Amino acid sequence: MKTLKQQLAALTYQKACLLLGDNGEDLLRKGGFYEIDIVSQLSSGQHIFWLNLPEASVTISAGKDNLNYSCSECLFPCEHTGAALAIILEEKENLGLIDISQHADLKHGGELIKRALSDRRERAQKEDMQITSLHDTQSPWGDYRVLSYNSGKTYKIALRGLERGQSYCSCPDYKCNTLGTCKHLLFAQESVKDKYSTEALQAPYKRTTATVHMLYSDIAELKVSLPSENAPEPLLEYSNSDVTDTTVLMKAIQESIALGYDVNIYPDAAEYIDSSLFKKRMSGLVTQIHANPQSHPLRTSLLKKPLLSYQLEAIGFAAGRGRVLIADDMGLGKTVQGIGTAELLRQEAGIKKVLIIAPASLKIQWHQEINEFCDSTKAIIQGSAEDRSHQYTNEQFYSICNYEQVLKDFPSIQKVKWDLIILDEGQRIKNFESQTSKVIKSLKSTYALVLSGTPLENRLEELFSVVNFVDNMILGPAFQFFEDYTVKDEKGKLTAYKNLDTLREKLKPIMLRRTRAQVLPELPPIFEETRLIPATEDQLAIDIANRRIMQSIISKSRISEMDLLRLRKAMTSSRMAADCSSLVNKHTPSSSAKLEEFKQLIEQLNNVQGTQVLVFSEWNKMLDLIGDQLTQMGISFSRIDGTLNQNQKELVVEGFNNSHEMMILLCSNTAATGLNLQKADTVINFDIPWNPAKLEQRAARAHRMGQRKPVHVINLVTADSIEERLLNNFEKKTELFTAALDSESDICEITMSGGMNDLRSKLQTLLSTGDKKRRSDTIIALKGANPDNISLSGGRLLTSALHFLADMLQTDSVNDGNEGLSRELRRLLMHSFKRNENGELEITLRFADDEAIDRLASALSRLSNLGINRAGQ
Repeated sequence: MKTLKQQLAALTYQKACLLLGDNGEDLLRKGGFYEIDIVSQLSSGQHIFWLNLPEASVTISAGKDNLNYSCSECLFPCEHTGAALAIILEEKENLGLIDISQHADLKHGGELIKRALSDRRERAQKEDMQITSLHDTQSPWGDYRVLSYNSGKTYKIALRGLERGQSYCSCPDYKCNTLGTCKHLLFAQESVKDKYSTEALQAPYKRTTATVHMLYSDIAELKVSLPSENAPEPLLEYSNSDVTDTTVLMKAIQESIALGYDVNIYPDAAEYIDSSLFKKRMSGLVTQIHANPQSHPLRTSLLKKPLLSYQLEAIGFAAGRGRVLIADDMGLGKTVQGIGTAELLRQEAGIKKVLIIAPASLKIQWHQEINEFCDSTKAIIQGSAEDRSHQYTNEQFYSICNYEQVLKDFPSIQKVKWDLIILDEGQRIKNFESQTSKVIKSLKSTYALVLSGTPLENRLEELFSVVNFVDNMILGPAFQFFEDYTVKDEKGKLTAYKNLDTLREKLKPIMLRRTRAQVLPELPPIFEETRLIPATEDQLAIDIANRRIMQSIISKSRISEMDLLRLRKAMTSSRMAADCSSLVNKHTPSSSAKLEEFKQLIEQLNNVQGTQVLVFSEWNKMLDLIGDQLTQMGISFSRIDGTLNQNQKELVVEGFNNSHEMMILLCSNTAATGLNLQKADTVINFDIPWNPAKLEQRAARAHRMGQRKPVHVINLVTADSIEERLLNNFEKKTELFTAALDSESDICEITMSGGMNDLRSKLQTLLSTGDKKRRSDTIIALKGANPDNISLSGGRLLTSALHFLADMLQTDSVNDGNEGLSRELRRLLMHSFKRNENGELEITLRFADDEAIDRLASALSRLSNLGINRAGQ
């Protein structure tokens, strides 16, 4: 019987639908709408996969013939189970269920090629295929068609011999694997071996017509092969030389045809020639745009509204190259750049049909922006499956659908000749083996544009998969890619990424990336502030208790599956307690220092005319508490979370954007994805997410094209909590992203620790009480601060140092009998403080001379160092 991991790895969209019964597709679709944090909500081990949703828990285990599943709330197949299966299908890479780099553990190129060939021979023997001859069957060499029953696709075969590189197949694998063969060719060769004599197989192929074809090795090359007799005179120059100019080649082909010769141009060669001629024709325009985008006429004439200079540059790059990835940071106008690319290709290449594939939540936004920036016809694909099947053949220039529809409507979509396909949020195809990725990559179009601010989030596999849709040859075959750019230990675990400078150079022709920092002169300023807020006693008690649980688990020599479950729960509880104690201890009174800080912050913002505020939190329950706080203050607000459908979201956004009074919008992370909220001038992060990209995405909801006001981002962080340490733990992911994508980066290698040791190391970092970076940041923050703020900053520094001291002196029990003394001391101390007009606590200190300041600074420094050193032990 297959293991659970093997069965999960083999799970496909169709299998998942069958597993869920008659309503499988609907349950899987509904399950896909759940907001799931794979770090805190998923666990898996050797025998069980577990998903913890707010209202239910789903477990999946291996059965004899199929997966077994159960839901804590439902007796029959449900959307909770649909959510579990959907997240498995989309996140196989991150869940460790596939290894696309199956050849990368072999150390030598020759061995890599042997393994790759062996894989294809095995598939040629096992898969169900049928071959049909298209030539005189007296010779084994000629043209064939091979039907693959696995995929339902038919490929053209040109069989010219038994050696690698002699023959041709129209399948995608043949073009990009650099092996000179594929499973279809190997199947065809075995078929002719059974049918023809040894003498016939040893006889060389006799070419009777001139052919123009592609040679796929390390690079794709255009080749001309001539018959031994009666070769066309205009093409004789190519008998011993390469094709260097496609314009000259086309002239020679036309002359040969005019003289009565047959010239067979293979489809991939024709595609290559067309692309080369188009790029050559567009090169002059692209050069002009790049030289002076600000003054180029297209900046103001291409669309109904003027473009920013960097946006026109991207449009010129995309239209000129034909198939590209634009990886600009969120909020820089990738949608406008996609529309501009389509319109420029319409002018210069005469394209007539554009398919836009976007997340469902962004379809209406695309429709609105097309209407705003151009007069082209457009249609949103919607309705029942039967209704949708006829909509793709409409006369509209733009057809807008979502990823889920492509899976269901693929037969209807592939029948249409698409000139340009635009993938919005293209990271949706980052999982190389997911059904979504496979189906999207099988769509055909002359031009392609992928828009994604995060084509790489965690692993290079993701970038490889996304780039593969744009150009499946530029990074080579998968087995060679991972040999070239990854380092693994003896057990096959990833330890480092290498040769990243070479990777960046390879990506230059097809990828353009601009960061927010690079285009800030064309955006209003953005200011970021992190407010460190001392925890309440209840919050601190929960944090200490959960840190002890985490420390006890990672100190074990072996961590079991149940330990991992306890570890995830403790980590999540610690993060939730940093917001409010009642998120963890649901039946106790709420205790949240952040809510007090938030109240004061909103009172200050309420005095600023027309301020519009976005408030983000990971937890819906926290959004409830924030809403209760605002209601008590008599301040109106709106809210967007996973309970709203797309139409309801649009109504909320419209009300927010059209408001002229102070307006507050409470948002969960996923629910706000794709929404334009540039009317907001303040973003409050009530908590810090696991993924650094989410923090940037929150700010980019407001700080984006169309924003006219400076944007203030305020991070509310509970001091010395796990979320404060998350800010410093973001660096490794950011470093990998920059190294792979930033053309100006000089990073060539990233070392990655893996496995349980990596987990222990990261958790030790999170569990540490403080670090030198934070201390130096505090000192830097004090430099240049105005006098009114120094006292507040000093108070926070003193509070942090005292937290270190309290942590150092804590006993094994949080409730060790000192609580009464602590409350009494607090009462006495409060008599020494007074509140100012802003409600802040103040105390006046008198010192005899400057030496007292020196001694105080030295004492605080020693206390901080003591706390740091103790945490590292």
